[in-house]
Amino acid sequence: MQLSKIHSPEELKKLSLVELEVLSAQIRSFIIETLEKTGGHLSSNLGTVELTLALHRVFSAPEDRIVWDVGHQTYTHKIITGRKDQMNTIRQYQGLSGFLKCHESPYDCFGAGHATTSLSAMLGFLIADRAQKKDNYHVAVIGDGSLSGGMAFEAMNILGARGERAMIILNDNEMSIGHNVGVLAQRFNQIRNSPRYFAVKNKVGPQLNPSLQKGLASVKKNLRRLVMKSTLFEEMGLRYYGPVDGHNLEELIDAMEALKDYRGPTVLHVLTKKGKGYEFAEKNPNLYHGVGAFDSKYPIIESTKTDFSAVFGNKLLQLAKENEKIFAITAAMADGTGLKSFQEELPQQIVDVGIAEESAITMATAMALGGLKPYVAIYSTFLQRSFDQLIHDMALHGASVVLCIDRSGIVGADGETHQGIYDTSFLSIVPNMQLWAPMDAVELEAMLDESVDFTGPLAIKYPRGNCPRLKEDPGVITENRLYARNSDLLVVSYGSMMESLLELQKEISFDLYNHRIILPIDRAALEKLFKNYQRIIVVEENIYTGSLAQKLQALFGVESLTLMDGFLEQGTPEELRKSQGLDKASIKRKILKKD
Repeated sequence: MQLSKIHSPEELKKLSLVELEVLSAQIRSFIIETLEKTGGHLSSNLGTVELTLALHRVFSAPEDRIVWDVGHQTYTHKIITGRKDQMNTIRQYQGLSGFLKCHESPYDCFGAGHATTSLSAMLGFLIADRAQKKDNYHVAVIGDGSLSGGMAFEAMNILGARGERAMIILNDNEMSIGHNVGVLAQRFNQIRNSPRYFAVKNKVGPQLNPSLQKGLASVKKNLRRLVMKSTLFEEMGLRYYGPVDGHNLEELIDAMEALKDYRGPTVLHVLTKKGKGYEFAEKNPNLYHGVGAFDSKYPIIESTKTDFSAVFGNKLLQLAKENEKIFAITAAMADGTGLKSFQEELPQQIVDVGIAEESAITMATAMALGGLKPYVAIYSTFLQRSFDQLIHDMALHGASVVLCIDRSGIVGADGETHQGIYDTSFLSIVPNMQLWAPMDAVELEAMLDESVDFTGPLAIKYPRGNCPRLKEDPGVITENRLYARNSDLLVVSYGSMMESLLELQKEISFDLYNHRIILPIDRAALEKLFKNYQRIIVVEENIYTGSLAQKLQALFGVESLTLMDGFLEQGTPEELRKSQGLDKASIKRKILKKD
């Protein structure tokens, strides 16, 4: 079987099991070869090849709805739904998305970049289709890590009560991005590794008469109940089946066919391995979760370049060693937020809540009220999920919680769902919230030092990527700072834009004001400063609405240069800044009035 001959999922139904197995090997090789050039999500996609082929073999998308949680594991789905020849553009500017997009293909019925949405989306499609008298199937693929999010349980609660036909595929690879935590992860591990279950299964299974093989599903169910009684899913009204080998096409297809016509909600527990078929990714699936261009013949060497996450993690670890009341909180992103060493050295002072950002904020609030000093390390895009808790819990109680907001500003290839371009806007309407933005390592470390004794809600935001040391003396860190060249033109900015503006200041004459304390705005100080300038431009990597630029424009009539309101597609940060007029050349033209 040649991959080049597959242009739609319908063609999979004509293939033998052997041909499907050959196809799965070809797809795995194609994904590796493609991502060597483009980069992308590698280990998660290598783990879902057979699962995807089985789904499209058994069900008939797009009439049957297949909803994927997050979507970063759907490259095989894209390849067999007519997008193989576009895979060389994956996550590139104006190319294929690394996630699912409704406008990309009718096979992408629901797009997402955040976890735990799939079950609610499937439930919505189910209700809509049944209301219109459609008799199609509904399937949601969700990872075991995503089940730590509350939305999944909210949807299962309704799904079990409605009792309608739908299938949840639990893709269990023992990981979200990092390793899973909590009682759910422990329970899944018990199911995977129950020695009594597998001992009985292996003893009785081979003795079955071939004519009884079709009844194996009910036999396995009864065997499992002998040793495990019931599962959480069955307590919620969902029939549970599994676990099955997620890399065995025959077992996958048989299990899906067996459950397909059950007249109620079901859960098929599938065991997969991240990085399957590629040795380096199997050994280190976290490192290979998202990769840049690489050479598949050699292992990836972890970067030693110091980024903002690393500076944050190292500094917080130092502070926590000196102060046992300092606690770090992460939502399944300890590695990504720079807390790996903290987790290893001070495990008693860190809490990983899983994919439950809302819980992280409310928990941190109570920890602060209880006498601790909690630091919530979280990506800007994921902080959006806890907006209610920011206002209703953290701000209302005046809790001394420090939000350490990673990936603020333009992030890049993950696209619309991950750009951190809204945080200044939504945090600006949270009462009593202070918002700081360091431009470099010196300022970030100074702000963390200052934050230990700070009283009240505080957010410190910083970008993804290399963390320079631009100025060795940060001055009084709780005050904004002027870099003057005796010009009658003032540029106001902060954080991620300061490095390029300091470089540009060496080329053309303007004064530069580092407005690193974004909130609250010191109106009296700005009135005094602005009197000295004929022209003032605010440059900011944030959407316009709710930005510092918008506020200063309303107060003082300044000019603004920000991101446009709306969503920002994928691409390199350089490409996206240029498309928005925020690259150095565009800023220079704005200053010189040549735009």
